[in-house]
Amino acid sequence: MGSDKWNALANPNQSTDNGKAEKQTFGDSYKGNQDGATGVLAMMEVIRSDFANLAADTKAGEVASLASYDEFTVESKRNLAVKSKKLELNESDKASTTRKMQEDSGDLKSNKDELVAAERYYSKLVAQCVDKGSSYEDRTKARAAEIQSLKEALKML
Repeated sequence: MGSDKWNALANPNQSTDNGKAEKQTFGDSYKGNQDGATGVLAMMEVIRSDFANLAADTKAGEVASLASYDEFTVESKRNLAVKSKKLELNESDKASTTRKMQEDSGDLKSNKDELVAAERYYSKLVAQCVDKGSSYEDRTKARAAEIQSLKEALKML
């Protein structure tokens, strides 16, 4: 920066060292391809082949992306169908389980009622059938009373 060439870039009318007005460039002035039209045509051919390669790569990428999209769509539909079927089965299982639970709850209530009735009947039978047993003192008193009554009966005879 600050050189004559640099300043010449800022002013297109300013001449360079040799006094001729040249086009603005950094460094030496551009002379072009002096070997004829084959250089430009070759450059155009390279650009054309680059664009052809880019177009082929883009088309291949689009085909691959389309195939990937189609595969994803098919897989998504399959997953959706599987999950929908599973949801349907789960809902039917839930309905049948709920129905079974209501039936079992009714059975449980009736069985509890039967158990209460059976326990009441059992308590009546226990009172009638099972000897509660008496204490030693009660048996001694009962035996003494029985002996006394037998003695009195013997006297009467």
